[in-house]
Amino acid sequence: MIDVAVIGAGSAGLVAARHLISAGLRPVLFEAAKTIGGAWTPSSAVHTTSSDKRQSQHDDEYHHPASKMWSGMRTNLSKYTCQYTDFPWPEEASTFPTGEEIHDYLQSYS
Repeated sequence: MIDVAVIGAGSAGLVAARHLISAGLRPVLFEAAKTIGGAWTPSSAVHTTSSDKRQSQHDDEYHHPASKMWSGMRTNLSKYTCQYTDFPWPEEASTFPTGEEIHDYLQSYS
């Protein structure tokens, strides 16, 4: 079996891996964080504003260098427009999912 490198385990990397598997190839994912989700990886970062000089503190388990998420953040895309065609959102998911819901969706997809 041929190994194929996939850089990042965010939404694009996960769907690329799924298509590689269906083509009979073996994806090898390289991800900066310790979990999947890419920019949707939750972090315990303290949301700061320009007037707030506190340093953000990250949970090592979930920290992703590209994550800009904060607690309660929601996507501006509905669950109907930001889903994989072969993997619908759970019925109980918010119409405009939180970052945590998106991360859970990506975890389930993987």
